[in-house]
Amino acid sequence: GACGMAMLFDSPIGGIVYMFEEITSSSWPMEVTMRAFVGTTVCAVLSRCLLQLSRHSIKAFVVYEFHPRPDSWSWQDMPWFVILSVVLGAFSAYHTRACLAVAAVRQQAIKSVRKSLQQAAKIVEAVAFIAVCALSYTMVSLLARCYDVPHGEVELVRFNCPENQYNPVASLLLTTSEGAVKKLFSAHNAGELHLGNECLAFVAYTLFNVCLTGVAVPSGNFTGSMLIG
Repeated sequence: GACGMAMLFDSPIGGIVYMFEEITSSSWPMEVTMRAFVGTTVCAVLSRCLLQLSRHSIKAFVVYEFHPRPDSWSWQDMPWFVILSVVLGAFSAYHTRACLAVAAVRQQAIKSVRKSLQQAAKIVEAVAFIAVCALSYTMVSLLARCYDVPHGEVELVRFNCPENQYNPVASLLLTTSEGAVKKLFSAHNAGELHLGNECLAFVAYTLFNVCLTGVAVPSGNFTGSMLIG
């Protein structure tokens, strides 16, 4: 099913998300996850190859869009995809280890508090973490310079900038995770965020994403991991 979704929509990530949505077992072997990742990637690349050989695009083949935009990548980009995958794979492992270490330290710290005060301590910790996070994101956003808003662009954040200008770091940090992901993947924002600003936001967001592990707030790891990636 995951491979079918990846081929149908030319989307390995979509296949993985489909796989996770279909999980009903409480124990899920890591080997199966790796097979799904490899399978969806191979299927997506194979479908792209076959469609290019037949001079069709996935949009024309599936949704009958006969005037699609040019592809966002070519086969010359594949070596860079492989290198990036290796780097992010190692980073992901260390990110997970850091999250587990933070969770263990936080659990030990909570256990050291008197049992009758543990719930109150969790609430105070959550409020303090949110305050520090908001203050830090604001201070980091002040480090960025302002740019002129592109014509017709309404998705960027104007923070500490004059009228008709925007702050690229604030556009990634002072918004929701879903909003930041949309800005990074949107074709309308190509080049507006700039690599240096993305790196600055990446460091700030990753540090607080790791430190968030174990804080008593309703949160998931899927969107945060997607934004870091």
